[in-house]
Amino acid sequence: MVVGGVVIAGVHTGVVGVVVQLAAYEPPLSSQEWEEAEEVTVTSTTGSLLVRGMMAGSSSDLPNLAHRGVGRYSLRV
Repeated sequence: MVVGGVVIAGVHTGVVGVVVQLAAYEPPLSSQEWEEAEEVTVTSTTGSLLVRGMMAGSSSDLPNLAHRGVGRYSLRV
């Protein structure tokens, strides 16, 4: 069973900015804001989907992505 996912940015070392927007619908994809985009559907069996850094723990500044609890979610990265 998969219990997480990894997003690899084209940066060897340094800071990568992350913005989380929770939405009840699929937002439009703006080519001006995104250089590349991928979408994936994930299932939260615990009601928790957290953003974590590779070398750091979870960020308390970012919300739980499973904002509706247990279930399926679409993520765009």
